[in-house]
Amino acid sequence: MSEYQFYEFAAIDRPLTSREMEKLRAVSTRGIITPYSFTNHYHWGALKADPQDWMKRYFDAHVYLADWGQCTFSLKLPKSSFSKEDIDPFKNRASLFATSTNTHWIIDWLASDEPFDDDRYAEDDGTGWLQRLIPIRDELMAGDMRSLYLGWLAAGHSMKKFVLEPELPPGMKEMSPAQKALAKFLEIDPDLIEAAAVNSARIPTQTRTDTHDMNVWLDGWTVPDMHNILQLLVTDQSQKAISLARNRYLTWLRQQRPMISSYTSRRTVGELRELAKSASAARLAREEQERRQHETRQRQKRHAELRRMMNNENRYWKNADQEASRGCASGYDQALRILSELSEGNALVSSPEVFRKKLRHFLAVHGKRPALVRRLKDAGLPVD
Repeated sequence: MSEYQFYEFAAIDRPLTSREMEKLRAVSTRGIITPYSFTNHYHWGALKADPQDWMKRYFDAHVYLADWGQCTFSLKLPKSSFSKEDIDPFKNRASLFATSTNTHWIIDWLASDEPFDDDRYAEDDGTGWLQRLIPIRDELMAGDMRSLYLGWLAAGHSMKKFVLEPELPPGMKEMSPAQKALAKFLEIDPDLIEAAAVNSARIPTQTRTDTHDMNVWLDGWTVPDMHNILQLLVTDQSQKAISLARNRYLTWLRQQRPMISSYTSRRTVGELRELAKSASAARLAREEQERRQHETRQRQKRHAELRRMMNNENRYWKNADQEASRGCASGYDQALRILSELSEGNALVSSPEVFRKKLRHFLAVHGKRPALVRRLKDAGLPVD
């Protein structure tokens, strides 16, 4: 059996140069390479390069998936995005790593492979994940630490139960689409997420508009800074200009609107597991109630349809007679469908005996059609 590996990289802050693309091509002759991305999959062998090295030199985001149970999502962010003290509480040996260069952080989220979900790797070839997860980069740069908490929570099954959780970020009950995708990518138990989110504060509604924020931010720009951005724009380096401006804005925004603490006591892994059991029981109860309500609605809908049919019962008996008279398989199938509904309708509004009597009249005409009679018997209709 072949082994499948998928690699995808994205350049966000700046495009790759022609020389850099040539270096990537020298490593992979089959890879799809653009100024902003590299994508390849392998059924035999693997990428002949270190993804961490590529992240340091070329790219800002990366997804890796292997069908033996390994999934990794990586981001490179400016070092000004947060401090070592900010990220250290979330790091663990199983699912969240962080390394640094002189200018950047590189963060790796690793999916758990316990228990190994063979069905996932039979269906998930890795495509599509990176675009769903990339928005986490801007969220982190704006001070949103929920993705880091999810990275810590992904190791909840393997950590000792006395380990304390990091500070709980606000907004865990209303995660962004990218954060929900990350939770799915890491295969975090939804009940564990719900349990962890119980004490998470809501993110305060901003009273100022984005336009107001933007104007205040622009008022703080110096002339040399503006000249630098304009020079990049007119020298065909628009992507670099956009990246610099966006990163600068996100840094400023984080300073203006720091994420508030949930100011709640930190829980142990053991406590979170117990809360997850309670959340699971509550979820199963909700699902059972929803299932019963759905069945009740479907039953009521079906009964209404049958009553409408029985208001014009003779027409349906006539239709069944016409279909049976065709003397072909499709006619018999249609006759069976009509008779089955008439049986169900009579049981609802009158009695099975009424249907049995009318069916005898029907068989007096069509009882010598063995293929039809066999269908009626197989369906459990009273043909004897």
